[in-house]
Amino acid sequence: MNARAAALLALRLYPRLWRERYDEEVRDLLMTRRVGLRTVVDLCAGAMDAWAHRDLIPGGRRRRRVPAGLVLTICAVALVYLWNPGIRDAQSLDAAWRAAADHGQVATLLAGAAGTLFDAAAALTALSLVCLLVGAIATRRPLTFLCVLFVGPPMAFFLYFDFGESHFDLGYPMGPLGSAVTGGFFVPIALALCLAPVHVGWSERKGPFPPLRIAGIGCAVAARMIVLAWLPGAALIVLGLPGSSARFLCALAASLACGVAIASRAASALKDHPRRHAATGGEAVQG
Repeated sequence: MNARAAALLALRLYPRLWRERYDEEVRDLLMTRRVGLRTVVDLCAGAMDAWAHRDLIPGGRRRRRVPAGLVLTICAVALVYLWNPGIRDAQSLDAAWRAAADHGQVATLLAGAAGTLFDAAAALTALSLVCLLVGAIATRRPLTFLCVLFVGPPMAFFLYFDFGESHFDLGYPMGPLGSAVTGGFFVPIALALCLAPVHVGWSERKGPFPPLRIAGIGCAVAARMIVLAWLPGAALIVLGLPGSSARFLCALAASLACGVAIASRAASALKDHPRRHAATGGEAVQG
């Protein structure tokens, strides 16, 4: 499949109302211009944004928005409870990986891509919190500083556990499949925690705060990486279907949905909120 065909296929990810209004115009552009991998990635990210803001599509019905904090909290708690049936089922992990490995090098490449993207998202999330901490100290923002101290320990725990499980099989072996997708359980939780001091930083109106802009961009990129990481992760799970139990598949599917929901809400909040606040000194965080 070439890049243009993949881009046309990506248009199917958009809401129906969006496609009815813009599909033909975008297809014409794709057919007349050069299309590369970046275009496909941009279209996939745009689809996520369109679903998050589908009530703003002309002709769409206004809907009551569920508070982002509620979505983040529910999904983060769900991921904690999904850890046991999703990753601690060593028998299902091993059987699914053996079924996927029958496809040769493809399974190894997918596992490597998923693990690398989750690791990158984790690193960006951690760096964003460190940036907020340094900035809060330098600019004397007590609320942001206290919020960073409050969320820092649990966030560090989840990131440490993710790194230990995915790279060192901390506690028990998970195999290549478990190592590839374990980031989908812990990195979204860390991202949800990191958003708290970001929002507190916006609320402290004390003039320009460049570290907040940097942290916001880092979290926004991490959110998109989580979604991209689940693409090879989901493909790997599909390859391992013959060796997977129904309970195991349901746990992974629910984890994927929760992780993408957290990333979607995070990207949406980071894109919109700063435009209505002056806490960044007139600088909008571009999600």
